[in-house]
Amino acid sequence: MKQSLQQILLSAFNTAKRFPLVLAVALLGSTTLSLLMGDEVTTEQQNMMAVWGQTFALGIPLLLAATLFAESVTGVMRKLGVYKLAIALLIITYFHLNYVNTHGFSQGELSITFAGYFLAFHLLVSFLPVIKISDAAVFWHFNKTLFLRAAITVLYVGVLYAGLAGAMLALDQLLGFEIKSVYYGRLWVYMSGLGSVWMFLAHIPKKLEETVDTGYPKGLQVFAQYILMPLVLIYLIILYIYGLKIALSGTLPVGWVSNLILAFAVVGMLALLLLHPLTKVDGNKWVNRFTRVFYLALIPLLVLLYIAALTRINSYGFTELRYALLALAIWLTGVTLFMLVTRNKNIRAIPMSLFFTVLWVFFLPGFNLHSISKNSQTERLQALLKDHKMWTDKKELMAPQVALPDSISAEMYNIAEYLSTQHGTTGMEPAIQIPDSFFDKNSENRSRYDLTQWLSSALAPYGISDGLVYTEDITEAVMEDTASPQMPAAVPNPVTFPDLKIRFRGPTPAVVSVPKGNWTHCVDVKIRDFRYISNSDFNKVVKINRDVTEKNLYISNNKYTEIFNLDSLMGSHVHAYKFPKQNGPNNFYFPNFKEVVTLRSKNAALQVFYMEYNWNTNLTKYELAEFNGKLWLR
Repeated sequence: MKQSLQQILLSAFNTAKRFPLVLAVALLGSTTLSLLMGDEVTTEQQNMMAVWGQTFALGIPLLLAATLFAESVTGVMRKLGVYKLAIALLIITYFHLNYVNTHGFSQGELSITFAGYFLAFHLLVSFLPVIKISDAAVFWHFNKTLFLRAAITVLYVGVLYAGLAGAMLALDQLLGFEIKSVYYGRLWVYMSGLGSVWMFLAHIPKKLEETVDTGYPKGLQVFAQYILMPLVLIYLIILYIYGLKIALSGTLPVGWVSNLILAFAVVGMLALLLLHPLTKVDGNKWVNRFTRVFYLALIPLLVLLYIAALTRINSYGFTELRYALLALAIWLTGVTLFMLVTRNKNIRAIPMSLFFTVLWVFFLPGFNLHSISKNSQTERLQALLKDHKMWTDKKELMAPQVALPDSISAEMYNIAEYLSTQHGTTGMEPAIQIPDSFFDKNSENRSRYDLTQWLSSALAPYGISDGLVYTEDITEAVMEDTASPQMPAAVPNPVTFPDLKIRFRGPTPAVVSVPKGNWTHCVDVKIRDFRYISNSDFNKVVKINRDVTEKNLYISNNKYTEIFNLDSLMGSHVHAYKFPKQNGPNNFYFPNFKEVVTLRSKNAALQVFYMEYNWNTNLTKYELAEFNGKLWLR
């Protein structure tokens, strides 16, 4: 036992001596992420430390690739040059991530940028250390070693963390130690960060050529041959049946089929890569035949993939995912043709070509997924505006001459919301420009919800709406010729009457016309139990409430007060009707109206979409409980 412990400590020391930079960034990354779990840091510090944490995490694969490559380089100065280049690239990565974090509204762009670096640096590990070795067997066995070590490390770390976390829990529950919940998270960060990296690095051989001598693991063959390959056949059968189905029906493929084709390609390539050494072993020539059949079978599916991707791009323009999907389709096409021509001899072309594809998709100026998606959706939005005479060559935005169709209005809004939340632009600058306050990374109140609320108010005067504000599902009622629902002032034995729900428009969402008037403010009014919910900026200058009679709605600001009588709507649209057919145990639904009801005053217009009245048993009357509408103010 003593000897085993000495060997473990010696192995850990030698690993630290061999990979000091890798373990240093792993330690810094673990420490940074553990600090983010506590309440000790401010919002400004959280944003800064999040970028640092991502940078340190990316430094692990980058510096690992650099260290292994430097070991194959002769001369001290050349080795130092490799390290200097890797550290310089890591510093550039930090400044790029920090720039995206500082200048973009959405964290989505930061996450996508991080994902690009993550893929590129991990792919670099797969081929850079053996790039000077021409023997394909060394390349395969080196990556096999990385694959198996990663799987074993995950198992070890998971079991070790579970044991230590259980010990902490026992100390807390049995011995009275106060162990905060954050300590469990910090333990996991250090175990999955520094601990897992140290375990993984400990078994990477110094001479990569020696990995060939370890032979081909029987368990790996079983995994590839009897688990992955049957999955490939299942995917293939499903996809070909679906392809035959759409060919016979003459329909276009659904977008989801792209995911299945990619899954088929990934699982198939992984199986072939794992079985590659068997192509040179007598008795396993079937692997060569299966490889060729796989790539030939992939060609019709690639055609299906292109059709599915291009159909949605032509209809809705590029987004990050659609651009990445098209790039993967192009990469798969190139790999398929290359493997068919070379007969699967140069397998290192797969990770190398994917590495350069990642560089193109994520980082190539003017052609990366951020630039392409932003430009595509901006052009699409402006084209829709021009088609409806709302956008001029001078980049001026005008209200439509007629009400926009529902689908067009919703499409315009969805594009503007995507551009705002993902790229920090509305696509209609300078007419509608996001306030600088939304780009303040240190604001406690800054959120996607606040931005969408501001966007809805900014677009409403132009008749552009998401079409989802009034989507409550109300069932139309069939009127019956029975007694009026209006009750006497008092009854000897009070009873509970069903709620009355009135909708002043059809159940299908529609974009309403802008009422005539010179408006300066517009906001959606949503009141439930008269707790007002609105855009926070708008709520600072406008107060909405009922008077003491609870029949009138007061709209007031520092300039004027307007009064709208809502009880008159109930009198006009409820009491005038007979009892409707009951649609549920507790509710009566009144018929929908084709036109939106608009109440007007001197300085305001109130469009009413929906009202709900509840029966007050004590007062024996109906009271307004919920109100939805849109308010326009001069």
